[in-house]
Amino acid sequence: MKLMLPKKQDLIETSSEDPVRFYYAPLLGWFYKERLKISLDLIENKKKQKVLDIGYGSGILFPELSQRFELLYGCDIHSEGSRVKKIFKRQNIEIQLVRGSILNLPYRDESFDTIVCISVLEHISELDKVNSEIFRTLKHKGNLIISFPSSKLIMGILFKLTLISYKHPFKHISDENVILNSLKKFFTVKKLISFPNFMPFNLSFYFSCKCEKRYD
Repeated sequence: MKLMLPKKQDLIETSSEDPVRFYYAPLLGWFYKERLKISLDLIENKKKQKVLDIGYGSGILFPELSQRFELLYGCDIHSEGSRVKKIFKRQNIEIQLVRGSILNLPYRDESFDTIVCISVLEHISELDKVNSEIFRTLKHKGNLIISFPSSKLIMGILFKLTLISYKHPFKHISDENVILNSLKKFFTVKKLISFPNFMPFNLSFYFSCKCEKRYD
């Protein structure tokens, strides 16, 4: 699968924590692109109506989402939404963007067919609150595509090298076990993919899963 990415010069870093530069970096860019690919692979081929990208950042995923959904929405805590929207409008991609917290999503109940959340939950401690908000805003039979890094040694080394090389301020608060345990309180995990797929699961760098709402 060839990933449809915007040109680097068309994007902005929306905050000091925006990893957009990593997607275009030598070697490191391969890893960052692959984590998007395994997440996109979990989205159904049938085009659906509404998707929400939580923590959309610079909007790097919007070109791919525009091929899979009729209506695009994004929520993030940064204040650059109007600039991001203008960038993609020039590419004929219309997006409804709001500034808001994942802990209190500014949407009505059951608003979205699909919610995508890539590399966000590892930075958050109040996971049950987050997942209850995602549950609330996801439609019945809707899908949640959620991705997060491994806390294992290899990923830890890669992450530390990233911090040193790019002076990046990211901190991982919750590991994959804490994230999955919280997810399972609200959702059924229908499929879990590890990356790279040729390595044993417990040595994987990254995980992406497809979830559905639970009602039991």
